[in-house]
Amino acid sequence: MVTQVARQLERRPQVVERTFDGIDTLAKKAVDAIEDGRLYELGQLMDLNHALLASLLVSTERLEQACNAARKAGALGAKLTGGGGGGCAIALAPGKVEQVLEAWKSIGIEGFAAHIAERTTP
Repeated sequence: MVTQVARQLERRPQVVERTFDGIDTLAKKAVDAIEDGRLYELGQLMDLNHALLASLLVSTERLEQACNAARKAGALGAKLTGGGGGGCAIALAPGKVEQVLEAWKSIGIEGFAAHIAERTTP
């Protein structure tokens, strides 16, 4: 995937650089959304980030299926995770975890739930 994106950067540097800038901006906004507890916004940012990553051709049909199934099951957002090109996705699904896991299972995807603990101030 890294080589593939590097080739795109060589062929279309302005387009790929704008995509990188967009991903960076979304990541910064996601930090703010997390810190402020704005989960709906965070879900939207995840979806936008996934779209930008897909535009770099690092998503796969299976990842698209996973993200779409999660959203249809009630996830606030979903995106590929890791380097792309594989089958690893993450979904933000407060109150809909079981529905998302069942949706994934129905299309042959094994998933698990992870919970983020409240942040404590040192």
